[in-house]
Amino acid sequence: MSVLVAVFVMAARCAVAEWRADAGFYFLSAELGAAMPTGAGIPVFQCEADADGVSGAPYVYLPQTSALTPFAGTAHYSGKTFHALGGTGSGSGHADSVCNTFCAVASISAGVTDVFMHEAEQFYDAVNSGLTPPSFIGYGSVQNHSWIGLADNAPTAADFRDTVRRYDFVLERDGLLGVVALNNGIGAVPHLMAPSYNAICAGLRSGSHSISGTLSDQDGPGRMKPDLVVDQPYTSLAAPSIASAATLLYDALRPAFPAADHPQVVKAILLAGASKTNLPAWQRQTNAKPYDNVFGAGELNILNAHHILVKGQQASSAS
Repeated sequence: MSVLVAVFVMAARCAVAEWRADAGFYFLSAELGAAMPTGAGIPVFQCEADADGVSGAPYVYLPQTSALTPFAGTAHYSGKTFHALGGTGSGSGHADSVCNTFCAVASISAGVTDVFMHEAEQFYDAVNSGLTPPSFIGYGSVQNHSWIGLADNAPTAADFRDTVRRYDFVLERDGLLGVVALNNGIGAVPHLMAPSYNAICAGLRSGSHSISGTLSDQDGPGRMKPDLVVDQPYTSLAAPSIASAATLLYDALRPAFPAADHPQVVKAILLAGASKTNLPAWQRQTNAKPYDNVFGAGELNILNAHHILVKGQQASSAS
């Protein structure tokens, strides 16, 4: 395995921004009351880099340590079942913070009960195996990837570009919604997994994240990242915030809005609902590059997104 996988440095149980307020979560909760979706019945998938940095098993990538799989979560994961696809191992503080934001008490989809966990290097190997990657159907409707891959001596940037293409194929073929993260701090967009075309790429409302075109511009001009930003201190937490919102939407649309039950539709709803209220500098770049260079489509707003969903399918305009 020759991919350099990086996790973002965070305290194990770091204090996180109250992103849910600016994302419109509390307004939506007050509006819907007991009918508020919680993510119940929506399985999710979380991929984590091995936190000990040592190649090979045992892996440190789970939110809680376990010698069994599946295993029942405890404490803030009470009522959840974890499926350790990368094998049993030790708990990681990074995985805990990410999972807590994705589908536990710091999320907006705390009703999730099944969480499929995978280790990043093993996931990378799986996506790159065979003529076509293996199916990930049955391992969660929403995927979160709060890790990045950087080109070391090998594989080359071209190899990473092919990996991203294969991941985009997986999302399209298996009908999954992926959320990926940029790196923290200003710099080039990382090779993995941020350039993904089909996934939603997460940045920070502060703008302190990777900024530039992606390596995949060779697939055609205009690919800009991030897609959405969140008021979080780290991109590792911005990604699961968006994944949590997507999970809530899946709970809301199944089975009431079957026409919206497609990852591209859910992504479109989240992007269309993005708010510019806290982003006075936001501006569309050009017709070919319709995002803001720093803030993408805008700030995640689940209130707007839910309103778009329940309004239903609309006829297109000739103009």
